[in-house]
Amino acid sequence: MRVGNLVSGAGALRQAQKLLRLRWAATKSEWNDSVSQEFEEKYIDDLLQQSQQTIEQIARLAQALGKCYQECSE
Repeated sequence: MRVGNLVSGAGALRQAQKLLRLRWAATKSEWNDSVSQEFEEKYIDDLLQQSQQTIEQIARLAQALGKCYQECSE
């Protein structure tokens, strides 16, 4: 597996996070009550947190795989 594939996947996930934030902000301008706040805390915040952790883990994995690839190519 090429390291670039991991990096491009992480980039796509970052773009999805950005789009989610933008669309949720637009939604909140129309739907702003206790139910929307609960939905945000239960789903949106959790999804953004989990996706951020995934991006960080992908970066660590890409770095480790890059190092392995470099060492095996020597």
